[in-house]
Amino acid sequence: RERMERLGTWWAAPDFRVAFWRPLSAATHAIDLALWPGSAALMHAHTLLWLAVLLALLAALFRRLLPPRAAILALALYAWDDARGGLLSWVANRHALIAAVFCVGALFAHDRWKRDGWCHGAWLGPLLFAAGLLSSEMALAATGLLFGHALWIDREGPLARRLVRLAPYLLVVIAWQAIYSAKGYGVVGSGVYVHPLHDPRG
Repeated sequence: RERMERLGTWWAAPDFRVAFWRPLSAATHAIDLALWPGSAALMHAHTLLWLAVLLALLAALFRRLLPPRAAILALALYAWDDARGGLLSWVANRHALIAAVFCVGALFAHDRWKRDGWCHGAWLGPLLFAAGLLSSEMALAATGLLFGHALWIDREGPLARRLVRLAPYLLVVIAWQAIYSAKGYGVVGSGVYVHPLHDPRG
C-alpha cells in the first residue's frame, strides 16, 4: 500500500492540494445521487436543464443590450460554440453552468436597476452574484462585466459615482474570499489553477 501511494503521487508537486468551495453546485450532484443514482443519462439531462436556463437568460440579456438581429446572432454563436462541449460532456463541470446562470441573472437585474429604475435589482443583483460564487469561483469573471457596464452602459452620473454603485458586489467578493481563505479552500501547486491575487501574471 505504501509503495502504491508513492507511485500515485510521484508526478504531483509536493505541496499539491485542491479544495474548492462550491456548495450550491455540490447540492445539485447530491440531488442526482438521491433521485437517480444509477442513471448517467438523467444526470446529463439535469446538466442540460441548467444550459437551457442559461440560454434563456442570455437571450433576455442580449435583447436588452443589443439590437434584435445582433442579439439573435450573439445567442446563436454562444449556443453553438464548441466550448460548450466540455461543459456538457463531463457532469462534474456543471458548476460552471450554474455559476453562469446566477451571474447572467445578476447582470440582468443590475441592468434593469440602472436603466429601468427597477429597485429590486439593487439587492437582487449582488444576491445572485453571491450565489454564483457559491457555485463556482469562476463567477469572479462577472466582476469584469459589471465594471464594463459601469464604464459604457450606465451613463447616470460621473464615472466615480457609477463605480461606487458596484460596492455591494465588492463586499460580496471580500466576504466570499475571507471565508474561502479562512476555511483553507483553494488550489496549491497545480500549475493550472491560479489565484488572481496570489499570481496576477497567471
